[in-house]
Amino acid sequence: MSWTMYHIEGYGFRTTNLDAQKMYEFMVKHELSICKSDLEWLQITREKVKGGSANTDTEVRERFTYDTFAETISGVINRETKIQFDGVGRDEDGEECVMYVPGFPWNFKGDERKFKSEDDVKRVLAPYMIELGISPTEFGWQDLVFQG
Repeated sequence: MSWTMYHIEGYGFRTTNLDAQKMYEFMVKHELSICKSDLEWLQITREKVKGGSANTDTEVRERFTYDTFAETISGVINRETKIQFDGVGRDEDGEECVMYVPGFPWNFKGDERKFKSEDDVKRVLAPYMIELGISPTEFGWQDLVFQG
C-alpha cells in the first residue's frame, strides 16, 4: 500500500473558525448566488427560525457537517465575480479555506487575466471577508496538506 501527500496552495483566507451566524447572514444576503441545495436549505431554515423551532447556529453547524463553509462561499464568489475561486476543505488539520489557485495563463477566463499581483486577488476577496467577519489582514498564501 502506498501513501500519498499533496498540497493545494493559493491566495485566500481560512474559513475554519467562521461564526455560524455570520455564515447564515452571508447566505441570506447572497441568496440569488447560492446553489440550489443551499437555497432550499436556507428557505426551510428561515421558516424554522421564524417559527421558533430552531436556531441559526445549530442549523448552520448541522448543514455544514459534511460540506464546508469554503465550498459555499467560493461558489457565491464565483457566480458574482465570474472568477474561479476554490473552496478547499478539511485538510489533515481540519482547516478549510477559499483560495485563488494560480494556474496557466491560457486557462484564465475574463477578469482573471487582469490579476497582476496578490493585491488584485485581495481586492476581490476583501469585501466578502469583511461580510464574514474576517479581517482582510488574514488574507495571504494558503497551503493545505492532504494525505491518503
